[in-house]
Amino acid sequence: MQNTSHYKLSIQTEGTSCQACHLKNSYKLRNTGWQSCGSCHINSSGNPTPGNEVNHPQLQMIQGVAISDILPMPSYKYKYQKDTFSCIDCHITNESKHDFMVPGVTVTQDPKGIRPYTTEIDYQAFRSVFNQEKCAVCHPSSADMVNRVKNEQEIISNRLDKLEPIYEEWSKKVVSLKPEDPNVQAFKNGATYYTFVNADGSKGVHNFPYAQTLLDKVEKYWKALKQ
Repeated sequence: MQNTSHYKLSIQTEGTSCQACHLKNSYKLRNTGWQSCGSCHINSSGNPTPGNEVNHPQLQMIQGVAISDILPMPSYKYKYQKDTFSCIDCHITNESKHDFMVPGVTVTQDPKGIRPYTTEIDYQAFRSVFNQEKCAVCHPSSADMVNRVKNEQEIISNRLDKLEPIYEEWSKKVVSLKPEDPNVQAFKNGATYYTFVNADGSKGVHNFPYAQTLLDKVEKYWKALKQ
């Protein structure tokens, strides 16, 4: 294999090369299974803790890690197919792009080409994921599964949309408040769960029940905010 360390993934402008996933001068992956992606797509400070915001926590969303009084809630895929399924089964690569986008998903970057970004899904194209043999065994109707995914994503998206203005407003407010102000802790605790779901980016696909539970916690904390 020729040295391609100067190449970049097609969805990013800087910072990612072949060697992020592959051993130098080899097609062999650095990590296999869930860790092939999860070694990077995991919150940089470890498992999320109340009071701290979260970034790129996709593996922890799938694992449904325990946070405070929320007990572990692993996704079905991780709990029952841990050794036979992994990220790549949905994030199918292709020779022309090698961008790891799920079929039907398009990405809109900000003007600087830096994440966070917004995503749109062509659900008809997304059906190809469920046409795979290992999926079709349990999910014979790809149409039914796509409808389920669409409904779940709409629920999570709507909840995030309602919470976003609160996050934006109070992110600015708490800067001028004293650390002991009850609003500060209420906001920061809620922000942990909000940023967890938002930064995951799957809109519930990775672990819908867990995402719902996390957003319940956001609403509980932010109801206590007082002007």
